[in-house]
Amino acid sequence: MKKRILAAVCAIFACITSVSFTSPALAERQGQYITYGDLVSANPGNIFYGSEPIVFAMSIINPNIYTVYGRYSYTVTDETGEVVYSDAQQGLPALAAGRKFTRTITLPRIEKYGFYKLNLTEYSNNKNSEADMVSEEFSADFSVCIPLDKSDVNKSFGFNQAIVNSGNPAAVSLMKQVGANWHREDVSWVGVEPNEKEKYIPLTQYKDKLMHMKNDDGIDTVCILNGRNSLYCGQAWKNNGGEWVKVTKMPTTDDAIKAYAKFCAYVARNLKGAVSHYEIYNEWNSTQFNPTYKVDAGADVYAKVLKEAYNAIKAEDPGSTVIGCATAGIDTDFITEVLDAYNGEGKVYMDAISVHCYDFEEENGFPEQDFRTKVEGFKAFLAARNLNIPIWLSEVGFSTYDNPTGGFFVPGCTEDVQLNSMVMLGAVNKVYGLFNKVIQYGLNDRGIDKTTIEQNWGVLYDYKSGALKNGAKPAYLGLAAMNYFIGGNAEFTDKTEDTDNRQYAFGFYNRKLNKQVTLLIGGGPGNTGEKTLDLGCKTIDVYDKYGNLTEQRSSEDGSYTITVSSEPVYLVYGSEFAVKKNGKAIADMSGLNGGDSLEIILRETDAAAADQKVIAAQFNGERFIKADSFTVDGKTFSGNITVAEGADRIKIVYWDMDDLTPLCDCYEIN
Repeated sequence: MKKRILAAVCAIFACITSVSFTSPALAERQGQYITYGDLVSANPGNIFYGSEPIVFAMSIINPNIYTVYGRYSYTVTDETGEVVYSDAQQGLPALAAGRKFTRTITLPRIEKYGFYKLNLTEYSNNKNSEADMVSEEFSADFSVCIPLDKSDVNKSFGFNQAIVNSGNPAAVSLMKQVGANWHREDVSWVGVEPNEKEKYIPLTQYKDKLMHMKNDDGIDTVCILNGRNSLYCGQAWKNNGGEWVKVTKMPTTDDAIKAYAKFCAYVARNLKGAVSHYEIYNEWNSTQFNPTYKVDAGADVYAKVLKEAYNAIKAEDPGSTVIGCATAGIDTDFITEVLDAYNGEGKVYMDAISVHCYDFEEENGFPEQDFRTKVEGFKAFLAARNLNIPIWLSEVGFSTYDNPTGGFFVPGCTEDVQLNSMVMLGAVNKVYGLFNKVIQYGLNDRGIDKTTIEQNWGVLYDYKSGALKNGAKPAYLGLAAMNYFIGGNAEFTDKTEDTDNRQYAFGFYNRKLNKQVTLLIGGGPGNTGEKTLDLGCKTIDVYDKYGNLTEQRSSEDGSYTITVSSEPVYLVYGSEFAVKKNGKAIADMSGLNGGDSLEIILRETDAAAADQKVIAAQFNGERFIKADSFTVDGKTFSGNITVAEGADRIKIVYWDMDDLTPLCDCYEIN
């Protein structure tokens, strides 16, 4: 992973015991009369979820030898600057000399998910006189995110994020609340075996932390068994930005490879139960991590390393998953050499294969069509070699750095493009079944320099810097909404594609909502167009990129014309009927004659009902003529009836026959 060879694990364990989940020490500002602390909340990153109380606190101290009087007022503004709430309170009727207290501000419930700013004005003086009040201004940014539960967790989604190895101490809760299931992190060879051959440091605390994450938080771990160890590996000269430096090489000799395998065995033995997925090295095919790649540490050497590591891990934990290759880019040349090294052995010494994708060719967002073409070509390549194993995208990312000449593959993207790209990637991957797992790089930024690509990969700002302390970027709220609507509860059902204009309508069935969800999204910024969709229902709810209900629309024939843009939009609608004649939706009996064939379509059936039937009854006035009955056993039902002679009304119902209750509104053609 990008510049992430971690520090010695022995040093890490010292960090584990000292990590605090409380807010950092408060900064203080001395006003004319009062000493004020920062506006802080108990929520990491000032991110609030759903309707939970939004509470901020500020420490206030009177450092004087006299009593101070005061009050406060505040406004809450949204991301457009519009005032959402305002209030004024008597705050300091009398604060005696040397006294302190904590100002607590509980905001009214905010109904809309998004970004906000609390703007606080404190007034004080020593005369209890309104005319002599001195004001001090404070502010705190915060966000309100759509809440998820365990069922929303996206089993194929996660983050590259150091957790045990220092990193962000609140990362576990932040990943959990955005719907992630996976976290990927290094275990450094030199960290575990730092000073003396086969003298390994204990991994007890490491295992305890990961076990807690797995059992209590539902976060599974991929450990990258990574690094170079000078106890076994030789030295090489490397040009480091024009300066030649000596670096430790990868394990290339038989002794070094066997020593690495022993390290792998030790880790697997000691982490068994907490970790079941191990990735063998990170981007061996890149000189950034392998300084003598194609000199003396090519793909043929990696094949030996992978084989020894695989056998060592399986001996300790036969049920574990060993992930191989982890290439920078989809490097089929490298993978071919690795696979060719095992010709005739009858196995490939990996249970899954991983690649990393960053080198997107387009500046305008995630290039979904090119990405799909490349991945499907890669899957065909593997199939041709009879390699039928899961494929992981264990690194992919979109940096929001703002330096177009930063020397990397692509310019940075805006925060809105980052959101669009991540949602497009998640949807395309699910719709077309490309990768088994997608692990984003990364959760939080690693600095505040906006001109540096490496510091700006996160969906949260740098947790160690700035007033926001883990503040969310739009992509964090957008990923939560994506996983709420089309994550762990959703299954792909259908799609409408306009690849020429890069505009898509992806259909899903959401089990928790028992609703159909259609994601409308366009590739690239500024991509806007009108699309007409036959959704087969009379009403739909429209939700924005953060999960806010923005509109409720109705249509007699189930057809809707909707704007598709680069901002994700989710259409949600329930079990409803559509009736068509010759493929055209009908809403009344005009133009229908006896003997006409009608197709009845039921969108999104209730999978929880065991005995379900669609019944179409035909009438002349109040006189019953005939009924057709159909058993429903799929998520979408289609059946045909013939219009009876003399029928002037058709009533269609969808029933749970166990308790004789309707499962959606009846549909009448009059």
